[in-house]
Amino acid sequence: MLQEKDKVFYSRVANIALPILAQGLLTYLVGFIDNIMVGQIGTEAMSGVAIGNQLHFVYATCLLGIVAGGSVFGAQFYGSKDMSGFRESFRFRFLISLALSVIAFFILLVFGKSFISLFLYTRGDGADAAMTLLYGKQYLTILLFGMAPYALTQVYASAMKDMGKTLIPMIASIAAILSNTALNYLLIFGTFGFPKLGVKGAAIATVISRLIELFIILFAVYKQESAFWDLHRAFGKHRKKAALSRRILAKGLPLMVNEFFWSIGTVIMLQCYSFRGIQVVAGLNIATSMYNIFTVVYQAAGGTVAIIVGQLIGAGKMQEAKETNKKLFSISVRLSVICGIALFAAAPFIPRLYATTPAVKDLAAQLTRILALCLPISCFTHVAFFTIRAGGKTIVTFLYDSLNLWVINIPLAFCLTRYTDMPIVHVYFICQMAEIVKLITGYTLVKKGVWLNNIVQANQ
Repeated sequence: MLQEKDKVFYSRVANIALPILAQGLLTYLVGFIDNIMVGQIGTEAMSGVAIGNQLHFVYATCLLGIVAGGSVFGAQFYGSKDMSGFRESFRFRFLISLALSVIAFFILLVFGKSFISLFLYTRGDGADAAMTLLYGKQYLTILLFGMAPYALTQVYASAMKDMGKTLIPMIASIAAILSNTALNYLLIFGTFGFPKLGVKGAAIATVISRLIELFIILFAVYKQESAFWDLHRAFGKHRKKAALSRRILAKGLPLMVNEFFWSIGTVIMLQCYSFRGIQVVAGLNIATSMYNIFTVVYQAAGGTVAIIVGQLIGAGKMQEAKETNKKLFSISVRLSVICGIALFAAAPFIPRLYATTPAVKDLAAQLTRILALCLPISCFTHVAFFTIRAGGKTIVTFLYDSLNLWVINIPLAFCLTRYTDMPIVHVYFICQMAEIVKLITGYTLVKKGVWLNNIVQANQ
């Protein structure tokens, strides 16, 4: 029988984690369905969209770094009941995120085609590469117009999550997901009298769904004044001095830089693998789409750690923060083992849903099995990252997250794909297993308690 203290703990975790879990599951599930829809057009269309999404991923990840930088303070300020500081952390996220969106829009608009070309290595007559480039450019150009709505959604949703209010972001996300799925079906295939737009239709559907998500978020915030009054006042006269903004920037900058280097690093990893041909890009796209569905458990755990542990540290409850973190680690790793087994079992069957070649399907199944084996490792490193981040040790998180990728994974992938005849499956396995180094580092940092750091009281 659970003690009353344990019941309270698990209830709090469930109230925060389950909406995050549901939101993530639906997001990745619909992304998976969207991927299958685009895959019906052909291998080149699927590969072009995958590359376009990878470039957009750099922007999205940098944005989340900005959001995370503010959230480190937001959760701790909310935990310490410093609402003035909480408002300033929200304002910081709002302004910097919009600035990033404008810069990224023009960079990708001007150089998008050139960036896509970096992933295309001509085999034979080069017709497949030309078609992939065309599809990727069409998709990315339209997707750019959804950047600003996406940024504002993430900023408002992150502030809500800092307050422990995860239900509204989940509802908004579900509405966006459902609308995106429906619009994809209508616009990709031209059903029910709608124009048949192919990959353009997929991009348009994404932009519209992001506008819907933002509308729901803003409607909830400005309708429920009592619940979100502090967000209302973020741009009024009730502000802290500029010194706080400088502190947020100082702590948040390493996170922003980390997300930039990490996202660029993942793009370079894909570019390394793409050296082996467009079929490899397509296989990886299928495998990662499947894999993402099964990562929602540890992603929810990471988000829960950021909120609960961050609030406890902000309130000065260090021992409780340590005990809570240990419990969340245990739960997430155990669940990830179960998810890994399920993914391994599903690996041979899901690729059959795609309208691509048997070789791509077989490759996707093999790559998925590798990801399934590595899922518990990824879970541990993910939760460790959010644990360290919750205490505001942003320079440590930068070194922890980016060094392994740039010092080990990228050199491995580059050398093995270009200078050896090793099969791509073996290359991928070696690169994935290199995460063990990161796991050992994460375990050491968490065990030593370097993350037990109250940043909102340190310089007051």
